Amino acid sequence: MVLCLVKLRRFDEARADLDRVLASSYVPSNNACSLVVDELCILRQCFCRLILYKSLCYSRLTMEAIKVVKDMA
Repeated sequence: MVLCLVKLRRFDEARADLDRVLASSYVPSNNACSLVVDELCILRQCFCRLILYKSLCYSRLTMEAIKVVKDMA
């Protein structure tokens, strides 16, 4: 659902839906989260942040990666 909303450029709804899913203690797969962030970066043309996000995730710097995503939204 979140990915569909991002593709439709309904970013506020996508973010609200993702927040709701995370608040319910459900942990989406890494692939699902990565797809959402990738699509958001591509649509908003923020490729530098995508590279930064991927680097932070690869380095297991989760909190820093979350901050990058929040800055994009």
